[in-house]
Amino acid sequence: MAENNANRLRNQAFLEQHERQRLNKLCNRTIDLRGKVAGECQAYQFGGKTHYLDDRAYLLVKQLLKHFDGRYTFGVYESLLKALKSLSSTEDNTPENQPEIILKADRSHIQIIPLDRHFHRQESRIIFATPVKIQREDIVYHGATLDITPSAISVALKRTFALNKGDVVSAEFTELASESDFKLLSKVEYKVLMIEHDELRTRVILLRDRKENTAITQQFELWCEQHNSPAYLDLNNVLFNLACRYYRRIYCRTLTSPKFWLNADSPDDPIAAFQLVPTAESTLLPLAKEGENVDLSLLPFKKIVSEQCDFLLQISDQDIHVAHRANTSQIALLLKHHYSQSLSNILLLSSQKIAIDVSDFETEIACIAEDDSIHAQDLEQRLKDMDLLTSVTDITACFPLFTDGPIIQELGEDNLDNQEKQVNPTDFAHTINRDNQRFLIRTSIKINTPNDTFTTTTSDISIFGLSCNLPGNINLTLGSRITVDFIRWQKQASTLKLTKLVYIVRKCRFWSGETKLGLERERASASNNVNQFFISTIDRNKAKLASDNQDTIISQESRIFGALLTKKLTTIPFYLGVDEENRRILQAIALDSGDKNEALWLALQDLVRMMSERLKPIHNNDSASIHFGLYCYQNNQGVWQLSTDYDFPSKNHKSVFISRALTHEHHYFFHCRLCPIVSTWLENEPDLNQQLVELRNHSPHKVKQIRSVLHGLFATGELTDITDVISATLHE
Repeated sequence: MAENNANRLRNQAFLEQHERQRLNKLCNRTIDLRGKVAGECQAYQFGGKTHYLDDRAYLLVKQLLKHFDGRYTFGVYESLLKALKSLSSTEDNTPENQPEIILKADRSHIQIIPLDRHFHRQESRIIFATPVKIQREDIVYHGATLDITPSAISVALKRTFALNKGDVVSAEFTELASESDFKLLSKVEYKVLMIEHDELRTRVILLRDRKENTAITQQFELWCEQHNSPAYLDLNNVLFNLACRYYRRIYCRTLTSPKFWLNADSPDDPIAAFQLVPTAESTLLPLAKEGENVDLSLLPFKKIVSEQCDFLLQISDQDIHVAHRANTSQIALLLKHHYSQSLSNILLLSSQKIAIDVSDFETEIACIAEDDSIHAQDLEQRLKDMDLLTSVTDITACFPLFTDGPIIQELGEDNLDNQEKQVNPTDFAHTINRDNQRFLIRTSIKINTPNDTFTTTTSDISIFGLSCNLPGNINLTLGSRITVDFIRWQKQASTLKLTKLVYIVRKCRFWSGETKLGLERERASASNNVNQFFISTIDRNKAKLASDNQDTIISQESRIFGALLTKKLTTIPFYLGVDEENRRILQAIALDSGDKNEALWLALQDLVRMMSERLKPIHNNDSASIHFGLYCYQNNQGVWQLSTDYDFPSKNHKSVFISRALTHEHHYFFHCRLCPIVSTWLENEPDLNQQLVELRNHSPHKVKQIRSVLHGLFATGELTDITDVISATLHE
């Protein structure tokens, strides 16, 4: 038995020695992988022979030759073939997921709109194919560019295995470098920014530091300038940016939360800017008694700037109370007091710290400075001073619920410090279309409305319009007609009748005790002599008149504050539209790319029909909005359960649903607002439409698709997370 084991061990040792000797014998076989692998094969010399290997095989051979002391043996040959066979059976060719930049309307794939970080490139990306040779250490790849910028290129190669993200490579533009103007492009250093593969090809994005070699950068810029035409530009990026700008403008013009930009270093006078669009005016109504001014001193600005946290404000005709959002006991007590009032509102005052780099808005400020340098300087200083953004959201619709029990503790009334000066709000209007120039002309007029007559003075006049202020809150319907008497001008023009001229109401807005009117003369009802009088009078005195440049100021400020507002969103805007089959869907949602709640947003599709029905009564009212609570949780099967205030027949049903939601790990409670989108809004954005028209000749199908999606939008909404507020009421 022992002798058999010894023989077996001797035989095994002999065979192992024989195998080692065989593997160490010099090999005379050549390795030719051309046509057998997807990668590019280059000629390499070792073992006295020429071999054709791709990058992966070459790296393996280098390691094997080192193991066999630099000798090309059968061990190198066989180990290489075995390794390649093993790798080919296990490799994963799944490409990296890249963000879609084609606008679509698909119920199962909600479009993500990054309002806070657009796919914006500082450089034009030129679509151009030219040969390029890329070298990483001693491995050379031959490919072709897909697109070029002065600081980056995208290259298509045969399948590679040795290139990795972060590798430093050199690139030679073999054809471009042959031209006298671009000789430096014969060797350019890049870093691999992104790489993706399929079975046969590799696409790699290479990035260079444009400051590292300014001479090379200048040659690239010269080349890009020569090819900077729509025929070469990456239109996907341009079109997506245009679409994002429209989504952002919709968001800004349908805000239901007034925005206060505060200077924390000035607690007695903290408001540096204040945006109030028509859809947000109703939010501030609880701060005003009927027919009186909105009293901003009822908002606790001193608390906000000193403590820099979120508050809840309960306000009624009887009293007003403030609670820290983070204090659940205060929140529960405040809400119980709210339920005991006959008429009460709950306002959420949410604040976030901001840091504004004024250099980001040099273009907009310079544009304002051309017309009004003093205002531009004031705006620049105010932007530097702003360090807090406060939003006021009326969440009353979410709280006609829960307990009707007695108040367990009497609330003391809060004493709020007055805001030192009255602040006038500004609107969001990214583009203002003025057919005629306005001038600061003050002349006495009489306004004749159906119910009253007012004598006032004009603020500005154009050849076909005027604006003025009337005392008190005058409610005139937009599009209605009134008459105007030009008192002083009538005395100077005895041959013309400048009284009872019909004007159309284009703007009517009440603030700070006055109603601002914007009027357009109905030219058809006025005689030709009257129309000519205004034209000739203004033209004759134009050199002595001061222009009203509020259109420039408002549009440029809208661009500045719109960009700042969407830079760091704390709410979730969404957009309702129609798909190719004209079915109403949740078309887009503004989210950070890292959001993981895709299943929740898809579940929202089931609420679109309900939202559409609720919007029907106000679909033509661009200053109206709808508010309700949205409550959701993910059950044990991973399915999201959603309900709204409209689904609960009683307070108890709602309380039971919320209690059940709180027992699950993933749950959210939102305040939801909806606003209709008027179909003419897109056509009233001349700058966006002009760019779409210019691009239509170069990419008609993409432009048509984007216009179709944008025209299909019929409503926009916004979700404000109040999970903690509602949870606090049940935990007490």
